[in-house]
Amino acid sequence: MQKEGEKLVFDWDGTSPQSNTSMNFYLSKTMFKIFIGYYLLAIYDPHVVVNDGFHDLLDIRIPDGTILRPIRPAAVSCRTHLLGRVMDVMQALFGQRNPAYRCAAGFSDSPHLFYSGFKPSGDFFLLYQIGFGGVPARPIGDGPDCHCLFPAIKSIPAENIELYFPVIIEANEALADSGGPGYFRGGNAQRTLYRWLCEGDLSIHDDRWLVKPWGVNGGKPGSRSKKIIYRNNSYGTTSQDENMEIVQSKMDYLHVYPGMPTPFLYPQLTP
Repeated sequence: MQKEGEKLVFDWDGTSPQSNTSMNFYLSKTMFKIFIGYYLLAIYDPHVVVNDGFHDLLDIRIPDGTILRPIRPAAVSCRTHLLGRVMDVMQALFGQRNPAYRCAAGFSDSPHLFYSGFKPSGDFFLLYQIGFGGVPARPIGDGPDCHCLFPAIKSIPAENIELYFPVIIEANEALADSGGPGYFRGGNAQRTLYRWLCEGDLSIHDDRWLVKPWGVNGGKPGSRSKKIIYRNNSYGTTSQDENMEIVQSKMDYLHVYPGMPTPFLYPQLTP
């Protein structure tokens, strides 16, 4: 991010090439201008009447053939992970220019879980859920726990899910001390424990598997995401460690059987 004459330039040169998998995210230049322009107006001139005059003052450069501007045909079904990372990058850039607006990294993710199969009645079922994570700490307090990347998405009560799908949700809670420590801590992760009641398949796509969300102003990083499956109905028994299997953050067709609990720990934010 730099100024060139009268324009503010966002240059994505050096971004990784587009992926052969569905991790690509086609970043719309027009949409990017809308969000960035509105943000800058809200921060630096909150009393101005919002209009499209700022569009010509922003220059967005995204090389074709990159993961943020893939060339067709390109799969984009897991694009929400990069959407969250773009938000992280923007917050980091603004914070470098002006410490007053410095912000930690988010869980910046949209974890997806699919559970499908056939009930004993022969009816097909498909459970689709989006997981939540923590939000960065604020200047006036701790970060909120268990939020979604998209504010319009709400948490569905466990009783409602159990009514329509062959699953028991044994835990759905904020995980204490999972947010990055600091004067104000980052928001805590969501921990969800599913117990499957029918044979079926799981598909998962998540992120924050390798890299922790960073902190600012001395705050420590938050923890990474984790997926675990307990086989042979071993959860809560003395043999659970022997039957515990770490599940990758992105995978399809993980076959499960009745009684196999799977806890999902979604990532959280740093202070």
